[in-house]
Formats: sequence, C-alpha cells, structure tokens
Amino acid sequence: MKRELDIVADKELEYAHQGYYKTKEIKVLRERVEHLEKQQAVNVERFKHRTKELKATVSEDRSRRSSSSSSSGGVDGVTLCFVLLTKTRHTLSIIFQKYFFILF
Repeated sequence: MKRELDIVADKELEYAHQGYYKTKEIKVLRERVEHLEKQQAVNVERFKHRTKELKATVSEDRSRRSSSSSSSGGVDGVTLCFVLLTKTRHTLSIIFQKYFFILF
C-alpha cells in the first residue's frame, strides 16, 4: 500500500513538473508571437513608406520624361532606338529579298 502511494505521489509530482514546463513553454511561445507580430507591423509600415517613395520617384521620372520629350520634339532615346531598329529591319528585309531573287 505504501509503495502504491509513493507511485501515485511520484506520478502527481511528474504531472506537476510537466504542467510547469508546458506553461513555461506556452509563455515563451506567446512572447515570441507578440514579438513577431510587432516586427511584422513595423515591416508593413516600412513597406508602405517605401512604396510611397517609389511611387513618388516613378511619377517624378515620368514627369521629367514627358517634359524632356516635349522639349526635344517628342523623341526620347527609347523611341529613337525603336525607330532605327524598325528601319534597319525593313532595309535588311529588302536586301534579303533582292539577294534571294538574284539567286533563284
């Protein structure tokens, strides 16, 4: 009987230890979750701020391009390259047509 009581007491003590460690673990995990939530909120605010900065930069670049293209007659470097590329392709197609016509 005494042995059975000792076993029951040991089980109760072990159960109490497990409960204590689980409670401690839950507390640590809750603190970690709170820390991560705060960190996420800070990151979201940084993201929003950076997005606003980038949008402002893009709109400034667009306004600069539109003002520079209107002052340069509406032709910027990209448009000029595209026009030159198109003309080069057209010229090459004519040359190939004539070359293949001579061959055949």
